[in-house]
Parts: sequence; structure tokens; C-alpha cells
Amino acid sequence: TAVAALSQAPERSRPELLRLLSAESDPSARRLEAELRARWGDPGGALRVVMAALPPDRVQAIAMLRSLLDQVRLMPSPEALQVQARILEAVAERSPGLQASRLRLEAAQAYSAAGDKVGARRMLGGLAGDRSAPVSVSSDAAATLVGVLIDEGKLEEAEQRLRGLRTSVPVDEYDRVRRKLVAAWMRKGDLERADSMIAADSSVEGLALSGRVRLYQGDIRGAVERFKAAGPYSGDRAEATHRTALLALLQPLEVDSQPALGR
Repeated sequence: TAVAALSQAPERSRPELLRLLSAESDPSARRLEAELRARWGDPGGALRVVMAALPPDRVQAIAMLRSLLDQVRLMPSPEALQVQARILEAVAERSPGLQASRLRLEAAQAYSAAGDKVGARRMLGGLAGDRSAPVSVSSDAAATLVGVLIDEGKLEEAEQRLRGLRTSVPVDEYDRVRRKLVAAWMRKGDLERADSMIAADSSVEGLALSGRVRLYQGDIRGAVERFKAAGPYSGDRAEATHRTALLALLQPLEVDSQPALGR
């Protein structure tokens, strides 16, 4: 294809190539310019080109937006996540009711992942309590909002909202959000609250997090027991390596507790 061929152009010639494409008025040139910008690591520039060239026809506009979305999803950068969220928002604006609700939820999650809490809140506004939205969408929106509140440091409000989600979201999702809140309470220094919240979580991720809480409380024996129960494979590789190293350091200690350790 033209995109595949032109994307191999030497880096020094890319600005001129983009300039020539931008001077063309043909929609196919706009689409080509956008796809090249995305492939060359400029998702924001690609979106600007697409938004300026969107056709008035709703179906054609959505197709053009989704074409760029497919490329941006493969890019892990914060900028790409922000662009992904903006594309989803634009598609939602052009989509009918139920589909628009799901797209706004996806946009909120992408905004949140990109660190744009304002954008996430804008998408979530009213979605969690929207009676016309599918139950799965409204419950997922409520869970996403709890995550946003945690990121904003509003832990009391997050905990209050989380309690209301116990019966409305899947167990795995509830536990994931709860662990995020536990980690936030732990970072804030409220270890008793963190410990009481994580006590009921018997998953390997929950045991690993409980071990960290116990360690910061100075409960060496409790931390070792939980790290052993979690095993070496929970979490990502860096986290698992860190936990294994901690276990190797703690096991030789001949005391069960050391309150000063977590200070």
C-alpha cells in the first residue's frame, strides 16, 4: 500500500513529504498524511489532520476516525493514550445512544490511563447514574470513577463509592479497584485501614499487597507468610523480583516484628 511504502522514507525526507501531502486538497491525501504521522510517532499531529478533514457524512467520518484509532491503539505512550481518548470521544459524538455510552466509557478509561482526570470526569459525567445506559456500562463507569478519585487523592469518597459497587461489578474488577485503594491508603500511611481492607482478599495479588502492608507495619513474620503464599509470579516481573528480594532479606531475621522497620 501507499502507506506501507511511504512509511519507509528516510527520516530526513519526512518533513518535506508531509508538507507536500498537506498542500493537497484531496481527502485521500489527508488520510495518508494522518496515517504517516501516526506511524512516525506523532499521534497528536495525525489527529489534528483527521479532525480538520472529517467529511460531513457521519458514517464516513466514523470510518476515518476508527482507521486512525486502530493505529494509535498500538502506541503505548501517554500522548497516544490521550489521542485515543479524543478519538473515542469524537466517535461517541457521532454514534447512537447505547453505542455512544460504551464509547464514552472507553474514552473515560483512556483519559484516565493518560493521566487526564478532567477528560475522564467529562466522559463519566452522568454516565454512572444514566438509567438509559446498559447496566454493564453504568457499573463499569462507576468503577472507573472510583479509580479517578483514587488518582486524585480523594480516598474517603473513593472508599464510599467502592462500597456501593460490591454487588454491581464483577468480583475481579471490584477486587482490582479495592487493591488500588489499599495501595493508596498504604502510601498515605494509613496502614491499619489498608490492612483491614485487604484482609479478605485471598488472591495472589491480594496476598502480595497484604505482605507489603504488614512489612510497613513492622510485622516481619506476617509479611514473610504472605509473600510466601503469594509466590514469585504475581504482579509484573519487576514487582515479583522486588518481592522475592525482600523475602530473601526478611527470612534470615530472627525477630517476628520490628515496628521501626516500616518507618
